[in-house]
Amino acid sequence: HHLRALYVAEHDLLIEKQASQSLTSMICDATCWLACDGDTIVACDDRFNSALGRHMSGQKVSTWIDQTQHEQSRWKQALSDAPTREGFAPVTLFPTTFQVDDGGQLHVDLFITGQAPAASTRTE
Repeated sequence: HHLRALYVAEHDLLIEKQASQSLTSMICDATCWLACDGDTIVACDDRFNSALGRHMSGQKVSTWIDQTQHEQSRWKQALSDAPTREGFAPVTLFPTTFQVDDGGQLHVDLFITGQAPAASTRTE
């Protein structure tokens, strides 16, 4: 009985994840997932790689954002304002400019949809 309940819960989570990813792909041009440090890209879709002209997994977002002190401070503040799993908060919007390899600029609106608590502060 417990195994069946676990199976059903896992199946429901998979369906919810697929629906969420489908909705995100309709709304956003590209997606990426950041590590708990809020800076390192741990995974991204091909559209994100294509927009920046390179494979972005393992890259730090802060190195691609305009390197002015003001913009870097805004990035840190946006991450600190991001919702965590412990509570519900609206999506954080972060309009910025990425500096791309060819010297060009890519104006983007980043939607920060959630953030896991840091491992050292996580309670189970």
